[in-house]
Amino acid sequence: MVTFLTGATGFIGGAILNRLLREGKRVLTLVRSEEAACQLAAKGAHPVLGDLQSPVTYTEALRQSDVVIHAAGMNAFCLADPRPLYEVNVDGTRALLQTAGEAGVKRIVYTSSAVTIGEPYGQVAHEETPHRGTFLSHYERSKYEAEQVALALARQGLPVVVLNPSSVQGPGRLHGTARIFLDYLNGRLPLVCGDWFSFVYIDDCVEAHLNAAQMGRVGERYLLSGASVTRRELLETLEEVTGVHRQLWQVGPRLALILGTGMEWGGRLSGRRPRFCAELIRTILHGSRYDSAKAERELQLSFTPLRAMVFQTVVWYARAGHVKHSLPRLASEGK
Repeated sequence: MVTFLTGATGFIGGAILNRLLREGKRVLTLVRSEEAACQLAAKGAHPVLGDLQSPVTYTEALRQSDVVIHAAGMNAFCLADPRPLYEVNVDGTRALLQTAGEAGVKRIVYTSSAVTIGEPYGQVAHEETPHRGTFLSHYERSKYEAEQVALALARQGLPVVVLNPSSVQGPGRLHGTARIFLDYLNGRLPLVCGDWFSFVYIDDCVEAHLNAAQMGRVGERYLLSGASVTRRELLETLEEVTGVHRQLWQVGPRLALILGTGMEWGGRLSGRRPRFCAELIRTILHGSRYDSAKAERELQLSFTPLRAMVFQTVVWYARAGHVKHSLPRLASEGK
């Protein structure tokens, strides 16, 4: 079986690639640069130089493929110009999926996001939860629109299965929501807001992709979330695993939005993308709780518990030199 994989230089796509190569599979990887092509070829992949929005660059590779895993995408907040989000996530997805259908690919697994569910505040979401009708960020809207493209093509006969991972964590991730963990450990997380967070371990996310290619139902969505926890539970787990205790300033919603908006305007005036902004704060305050029973049942998944997820991730941080402070509990265990 030949797999055509996008996003192989990213966190999720890279983990999928490593798993496929370990299993001896032939993988064609779409890349945009010669440098990336050389790096992936050294691993054993077969790079295809091209661009999602230019199907002519990868049509022949799709004709050689049995399965497409579309893990590429743009995940960003606080952009002064959000158009690239729609160009990559929506236009790029449409171009790839349509071309894959024309090439006769047997199965397509599309990596969407749990944010596309769009559940009202406070609800535990599942795949059939009605969308609230509004969006918290341009990222959320772009992923929602891309998913609608995928589902519409599935209704027309394209063999697409959609996966909706919550925040994916694990060894190798250093950006996005991983900063919550890293900043806590390094003493750079002075304040916190939001009540609920949802995570899925990278190994479980990879397993879901491979299983979806074999047993996922065409036209269906599958939420992937191993743990939905309160802010308190998350911080207590970090402290329990590492032995690090931090006194954090807990900020209410109104003040958090004021601070986020202020940082956004400060970034615009300085010409730099701010670390926080109104749409990111809105997303954090909304929080997330997900029911992954459908994925457990139909994709035969068993999710990694939060403590094990945090432990494996923190051990990797420490060994890779990303934690600048001592971690007493890990040190006492000789990790």
